[in-house]
Amino acid sequence: MKRAMLLFAFAVTLIAACGTGEATDLLGLYIGGAMGGSTVRVDQSLAGTPNDVTERHTGWKAMVGIRPLSMLGAELEYLDFGNPSYTGGPATGVVDSKAVALSGLLYAPIPLPVFDLYGKLGVARLQTDVNGHEYGLFCPVGLPTCGTIAVSRHDTGVGYGAGVQFKFAAVAVRAEYERVNTSSSSPDMFSLGLTWTF
Repeated sequence: MKRAMLLFAFAVTLIAACGTGEATDLLGLYIGGAMGGSTVRVDQSLAGTPNDVTERHTGWKAMVGIRPLSMLGAELEYLDFGNPSYTGGPATGVVDSKAVALSGLLYAPIPLPVFDLYGKLGVARLQTDVNGHEYGLFCPVGLPTCGTIAVSRHDTGVGYGAGVQFKFAAVAVRAEYERVNTSSSSPDMFSLGLTWTF
């Protein structure tokens, strides 16, 4: 995850350094950020609960992208789905879910220069950290918890989503839904954000 963050920071710095060039030379490069409501889903085997954990939280993301053609683009994102707490059966804890995603974007051929409708599909590297405690009837007297839950898992899965955006010169306002699916977790997010095209 640290390497991905360094790569993201390098890409944003490179784009900012190129900001004095003409837009035609930058192939539609843009940066942006968004915030919204997320749902974190974790398999019961990671959370120590009898059922899967599903909790809502506030999430955010940062992105850098390119749109060399009117209908095609690509985007690198860092997504933070939040860190909600949970309680289930004999366990309670906190889930922290983050991802780095690389996606291709397909824009609908709508003849309105200020409006875009798009879908996205790609690959995502998801990090899920679970920290908590297990409770039980057989805990020693005076000790309310019997065990500690400390899990850090990395999974590669499919990332997908869809969105709309309204463009005002170099600035665009986005509303977007996206989800990451892996074998042990599948967080998603509805977000509202801004992008700046160089």
